[in-house]
Amino acid sequence: MPILDKPLEKVMCFEFLEQYDVYQLAGISQHLNHKQSADFNFQSNQKLTSERYKSEIVGCFKNASDILGGLHKTPESKVRTIAYDVLSLSDMRFSTTKDTRLIIYIFTKIVTNSPIQHLPEIPPSTITDISSMLNYLINAFISSQIQVEKKRELINAIIEEYYSSSEAFKFNWLDDKNDDQAAWVIDYFPKISAVKSIVAKVPNVMNINESHTKVVPAIFHSLGISNAEKKLLMMNFKRAWSQKKYREKTTRENKKTLNIVVDETVSIQLHQLSKQFDMPINQVITLMTNQFASKSEELMRSIEEDKKNKATQFSKLL
Repeated sequence: MPILDKPLEKVMCFEFLEQYDVYQLAGISQHLNHKQSADFNFQSNQKLTSERYKSEIVGCFKNASDILGGLHKTPESKVRTIAYDVLSLSDMRFSTTKDTRLIIYIFTKIVTNSPIQHLPEIPPSTITDISSMLNYLINAFISSQIQVEKKRELINAIIEEYYSSSEAFKFNWLDDKNDDQAAWVIDYFPKISAVKSIVAKVPNVMNINESHTKVVPAIFHSLGISNAEKKLLMMNFKRAWSQKKYREKTTRENKKTLNIVVDETVSIQLHQLSKQFDMPINQVITLMTNQFASKSEELMRSIEEDKKNKATQFSKLL
């Protein structure tokens, strides 16, 4: 009996699907089944997810015998052709990173700049954890209808921008063990004008279950502004935090800020004393004031005694 007279599933072998990773299988299944979305679930077991996509691919060939488009085509050759136009695990290497800043960064860039078509239907504002972000990104990249080379270029460009900005702007002054700083940053940072537009589109990004030392740098690096503008923003950001710490310290230590005007000669002398004794000017002034105050009673007694002597001398003249 000729081979073409046998049932279709009898002449097909699908072991070749083992060579494809889960992201490739998701893209192949989406293409064959004409789905709007790959329906990828990052939280699910990857092996089970791969088996699901394989089943969908096999089912597509079994249910549509005309899908091969010619006697000389096989499922393997058909899938191989499709595989050229889908993303692989190596293309989406960000999905295996331990750097949560990078994931938040890519999510923010994709949602706020919309560089790809057919974003997932789930509202970005409802996403509150890293796994959901990854799920969103993977489905966005797999399901996008732009050419696969454009996708690769986009992913590479976004990642390169992230590392470039991370190298230029460090956030080692943020402390994930400082609860006071965390509360201040979460309140202050979204109010910065360049950040407001991002927070408006992804309002939960500041409240996801990650430290402010991860979220804030990720959003900062994703800002669509020049490095010069970023530098100024960073300076103002750090200055605002320093001022807050200073205000709290002076309040805690019962200190007051004084705005005084002194002669230029006095200013020079104060700076010289500060350098000579290796202490800040305010401490020099404090020590000098304490020394003067400690002698003030003696000085006042001397003044009073001098007054009395003058009064006595004046009385003798009368």
